[in-house]
Amino acid sequence: MTGVDILHERIETARRLLPQVNFTCGDATQLDWPDGSFDIVTASTMFIQILNDDLAQRIAAEMTRVSRRWILVIDWCYGDPRTSIYRAVTLARVRKLFPEATVELVRRGAMIQPLGRFLSKHLPSAYFLVHRLAPFACSQLVTLLCKE
Repeated sequence: MTGVDILHERIETARRLLPQVNFTCGDATQLDWPDGSFDIVTASTMFIQILNDDLAQRIAAEMTRVSRRWILVIDWCYGDPRTSIYRAVTLARVRKLFPEATVELVRRGAMIQPLGRFLSKHLPSAYFLVHRLAPFACSQLVTLLCKE
């Protein structure tokens, strides 16, 4: 398992928490691995923070290049209405970022954070019931893509 982040502080924290994983500090637009190096490549809560389409496209292209077959994108499908520093990661955006890949599976992940935190803390047994009955409250999109 390998992890990449552009910030040294995050890499140091990750190394401390998971010493068995190979973490490297680097630019996701220029990864240091040959084509098809990994069975699966994952991006988690990264694309929501990237407002520049060109940058997001270059990162997605690198993810596709180093992936042998599978790409997993887990991100928030709603932006924060109070600020413009986040850009929602919808299924349409995922498809645009990874045009060479086929969407194999789409699922809703975690609930919008205030509601999810409240239920987890005060009514943990109701979390999955609300998750099932109110899919609009699930703000995380989990997308599995397959390289063709």
